[in-house]
Amino acid sequence: METTHYNVLLADDHQILIDSIKSFILSEGHTITGIANNYTELEKLLPIAEYDLIISDCHMDGSTPMALLKTIKTHFPSKKIIFLTGLEGENILQPLIDGHAD
Repeated sequence: METTHYNVLLADDHQILIDSIKSFILSEGHTITGIANNYTELEKLLPIAEYDLIISDCHMDGSTPMALLKTIKTHFPSKKIIFLTGLEGENILQPLIDGHAD
């Protein structure tokens, strides 16, 4: 079976989560092509980094997950995005799912 390789942009404002997720992604044979600690840094990487997938925390400084999702789906529609959150509740993730987060 052929495995898909992903170039990943990783965004989180907690270094321990970045380190953990990065370790897992690398152990699965994928590549980290950029790391951001807030939405502002992530948005600067979007047009210049080589990536297939964005894994982002929902709650960081600089913007909102819905604004990021809209930017990606409008300007970078071939890119995939996965949002992570430690908070529970439909009101957090349902709008992102409805907005076609991956």
